[in-house]
Amino acid sequence: MNKIVSHHSFHRAVVAASIFAAAAVMSTPVAALADSPATLVNQVAPEYPSSGRGAGWVQLEFTIGVDGKVHDVSVVQAEPMKMFEASAVKAVSRWTFQPATRDGAPIESHKQIKISFKPE
Repeated sequence: MNKIVSHHSFHRAVVAASIFAAAAVMSTPVAALADSPATLVNQVAPEYPSSGRGAGWVQLEFTIGVDGKVHDVSVVQAEPMKMFEASAVKAVSRWTFQPATRDGAPIESHKQIKISFKPE
């Protein structure tokens, strides 16, 4: 006896099979190809400027290249303005990172950081 399958039932079965297949692929372990964020390797401390007065902070954003070097450092915000920015940018520009990876290959990434200043 032949069973007649409605179009609606067939569609649900195909969707369920597709979801099952996708879940099986996504659950396959790929530990060697895991994505990882950039990791700081060498940090240069910013110098407190001779013209500095009191405490403050600078928030920077920058790019970490596939070579682990910092590029395109820019000031997002600072308090007080025009006092600590140059020292913060100079220091962060000299930092080095283990670059971020995707599928096991180094990739460019972006980061933001807030650097605090206080007199000694």
